[in-house]
Amino acid sequence: PVCARRLVDAFGEGVLDVIAREPAALRRVEGVGPWRAQRIVEAFAEQQAIREIVLFLHGHGLPAARAVRIYKTYGPAAVSAITADPY
Repeated sequence: PVCARRLVDAFGEGVLDVIAREPAALRRVEGVGPWRAQRIVEAFAEQQAIREIVLFLHGHGLPAARAVRIYKTYGPAAVSAITADPY
C-alpha cells in the first residue's frame, strides 16, 4: 500500500500507463529499485492477461472464476489456445 500510494502520488491517474509504457520511470519513485520495478511490471502484465481472458470468456457466457482457472492452466496464451481448440 505504501508503494502504491507513492506511485499514485508521483504519476497520478496515469500510473497504469506509466507501468505499461514507461516501466523505467517507476525507478524515479522513492523505494522502487530495479527488483521492485520488475515485480510491478510482471504483476501488471499478469493482471492484464487475466483481464483479457475474463473479457473474452465473459462474451461466451463463462464466469470470471472459470477464466482465472483457465489462465492458471494455459497462462498468457489462454485466449489463443481456446480460440484454436475450444474443446
